[in-house]
Amino acid sequence: MPLTYTGFGGEGKQVRDLLHPEDLYRLIRSQLDGLDEGEGEIYNVGGGQSVSTSLCELTTLCQESQDTEFP
Repeated sequence: MPLTYTGFGGEGKQVRDLLHPEDLYRLIRSQLDGLDEGEGEIYNVGGGQSVSTSLCELTTLCQESQDTEFP
């Protein structure tokens, strides 16, 4: 069954901001260590434009990785 994308014309051009799990852990740890600071605040967390990718680009990276690692 071929991979398909849903929404926005089905071309996979939706962009996702990538965040490393260790960065997310540090964020959660700092929030837990200072629960009273920033109470009720809203934060937008992400890696930024330099580490974002479209679903189509991510699919290609995964396929290339699989071809390389699994002959």
